[in-house]
Amino acid sequence: MTPSAPVSGGLLKAAPVSDWKKASGRLFLRLLPYKDPQGITRPFGDLFLSLRILPADPRSLSRPVTPAMADEWQTEEGRLFAAGAVSSARLFPPRLLPVGEMLQAIGSAVDQSVSVSEASPPTSLHVLTNRYCRFGASVAACPGLLSHLLDVFGEYYLLPSSIHEWMFLPASPLTNSFRLEKIVRSVNREEVAPGEILSDHVYFIGREKADLPLWGPEGISFSGLCNKDLILDEFLSGE
Repeated sequence: MTPSAPVSGGLLKAAPVSDWKKASGRLFLRLLPYKDPQGITRPFGDLFLSLRILPADPRSLSRPVTPAMADEWQTEEGRLFAAGAVSSARLFPPRLLPVGEMLQAIGSAVDQSVSVSEASPPTSLHVLTNRYCRFGASVAACPGLLSHLLDVFGEYYLLPSSIHEWMFLPASPLTNSFRLEKIVRSVNREEVAPGEILSDHVYFIGREKADLPLWGPEGISFSGLCNKDLILDEFLSGE
């Protein structure tokens, strides 16, 4: 069965967290196609990162972090987003799976058999999401994740399948980004629920050009907050 995710969703009655030290470990980032009108957001390429907090009561839902909460914590926005990026990697660890393995995992979760033939041609297409496969597109903001994937696979494309995952495709001289974008638009119109569409665009990640920030939220320094290499070693290992 798919592991249960920490509860996160819309607003519910949740007591404000006044202690910054307790709150900082429950912050996380959600990637959205629009600026969240209820809380603090920051651009992420042509998308937006919404800063949210998990409640202490697991029966409650997450809530946006508001300017009033930041004032109560006496913490500036940059540090909030840095802490949220680090905490997100711990709460919602990233996963990169071949498409076939992802289909089998989904079949297991719903107690249905999904056949992936050994004779099927190998594919370089992977699914990039989080451990819980929910709001998994947000892993793109995990500190250093996109840079790490660039080191491992070379240049690649991220196709926004939905707010829950990316399709990860290593680049090749034959890759046609215009055709990929046409596919994304078609899938969004025909297959994805309107509220779960992330973007109609395809995002190229390369060493000289990247359509998304390689180290997480733009303009954020992680100095003194964490060891970025430690985050990668701990969370990308699948432990």
